Amino acid sequence: INSISLINSKFLKNNYKFEKKYIYGSKQIPIYSDYRYKIKPGWGFFKSLKSLSFLYNNNLLNKSEIDFFLSAVGKRTVTKSLREINSFSREVCKKNKDFFYLKSLDNEPMIKNTFKVNLKILDFFKSHNLKQINLLNSKIKKKLDTNSKILEIGFTTGGHSILAFEKLGFISSGIDNFYDGNFDQSERIYIDIKNQFKSNCNFFIGNISKRNYGLENKFDLIYSTSVLEHIIDIDNSFLEMNYLLKDEGLIFHNYNPYFSVTGGHSLGIGDSPFMHIQLNNEEYKKYLRQNRPHESEIAIKWIDENMNKKISQNIMKEKIKVAGFDIIYFNSFNFHKKNLDLTPEIQDNIFKNYNFLNKEDLLGNSVTFIAKKKNNVK
Repeated sequence: INSISLINSKFLKNNYKFEKKYIYGSKQIPIYSDYRYKIKPGWGFFKSLKSLSFLYNNNLLNKSEIDFFLSAVGKRTVTKSLREINSFSREVCKKNKDFFYLKSLDNEPMIKNTFKVNLKILDFFKSHNLKQINLLNSKIKKKLDTNSKILEIGFTTGGHSILAFEKLGFISSGIDNFYDGNFDQSERIYIDIKNQFKSNCNFFIGNISKRNYGLENKFDLIYSTSVLEHIIDIDNSFLEMNYLLKDEGLIFHNYNPYFSVTGGHSLGIGDSPFMHIQLNNEEYKKYLRQNRPHESEIAIKWIDENMNKKISQNIMKEKIKVAGFDIIYFNSFNFHKKNLDLTPEIQDNIFKNYNFLNKEDLLGNSVTFIAKKKNNVK
């Protein structure tokens, strides 16, 4: 990949729109006005802008409202204060209140999906989860019984995946602490969706890194996708999973490590390839304050409190074993197209900040592993 990256770097200025250089000590990192949103449109994190986008896509905004929305989104960061965006969005969404949770119109408007939309999302997760179960079955060399009890970690966005497991014939539950309480749970979307589909799923408010009494030795499989990278206390989380599983129970996790090209997620992706780790944590927070003034407060809290910046793939493997699991399968998917931007210079900058990483960590945009409980670890 280094050879390809060197060739690609010669044409980098044609791929991205150069804005300026960010100089910090000996580091000179280019800022591209169109890089971040090409990776992931960060403005979509904010409910008010997402709501305006919904109205825009359904031709429900007038010209002045469209102008405000497009201006607020900006090219690489939001250009207006979140207070101004929320205030504007509330007034616009109130004119179309049937599309939103009514209580949210007093704060940050939140789209209320129709049954048809939720059914479409549910169908997606049924297909996705069935593929994951088939992968699991192929690696453990037997079929997971359809009446098996599955605990999924994470249901902040509505719990569709948990309902999908139920539709596939499993006894399904979810556990979530809403990013340590940093995410608003007042609307309880998962309850709304559970009622829509007359589901028997259980949703537990709890922390997977803490002891959850009453659930011990209950589950055949503990599953997550896009969750582990947000858990700070991985050690106790794996111990708790061991505690909650039946004898020889399984864990199946897929996650997007912080050290990959997309690892900063919508709030933390930089304005240049791998910028979020080319700069060390303190340098990057300073960058955010200077270059994303309207987002920096919430982005810094997100990076500090909800992104695990200490675990490489090798460290993850060790922690799985120490917690009492035998690893059956561990795979790093390394073929994200933006990995071609990884030059030797970028690697050097990263390894100076995170000397416990290797190249596999930088290329591994998606990591999947399966492990089996081998004993009871208290």
